[in-house]
Amino acid sequence: MNSSQEIGSRIRHCRRLTGLTRKEFCDRHNLAVNTLSSWERDEVTISEKTALQCIQAFFDEGLNCTSAWLLREEGEAPTVLYSNNRNLPEKFFERDFANVSPEISAFLDVKSYQKNNPGCIVHQIKNKAMLPYIKVGDFVGGMPLDKDKIHQGHREICIIELEPKKPIVRILHKQKNNYVLVAANTSASVISPLILETPPLSVTPVEFIRKSFISNLDRFDDGTDE
Repeated sequence: MNSSQEIGSRIRHCRRLTGLTRKEFCDRHNLAVNTLSSWERDEVTISEKTALQCIQAFFDEGLNCTSAWLLREEGEAPTVLYSNNRNLPEKFFERDFANVSPEISAFLDVKSYQKNNPGCIVHQIKNKAMLPYIKVGDFVGGMPLDKDKIHQGHREICIIELEPKKPIVRILHKQKNNYVLVAANTSASVISPLILETPPLSVTPVEFIRKSFISNLDRFDDGTDE
């Protein structure tokens, strides 16, 4: 079996490096246990989009894994930057990261923002809806508004939660009787405005943007919503 047919074993290896069981990993990243199990056992074909989903989840757990290694076992093996499960954030930030790679630099910026802004929301962009302001792979963050202050996000780029753990990024327009969520990218005809009769679950105006360290993420975008 060649390396491209052993993606499942590499997914399993990375997941174990995070220190999480399948159930723990799935609970944290909104996955079905059976789905992850089928990936790890190579029972289904792993698409590049699925691989990116895994890479983003590993990144959130402090594991730096490249798409080249996960898909083809090329390049450097995964590196544990720090683990949420080993309770080492202070030691992590005390390390010397001179001459770090772009990947680790982005990771540090995101973690620094989260550390300095307790309660903040951070989201990684997954489609082209907000071009030219934000592109696929960029990180955005901010502080969520209180329920009675959602109107303060009017005409702002916001991280908006319509369903639990399923945020999207749109420009929020608060109208008299509804909320309209609009994409900035007028050429993305498949991304239509969303009209809500009731307030979103949460609204977070974007105040932090960290440009992507991956130059080829656009190829994973299928034009659909986050």
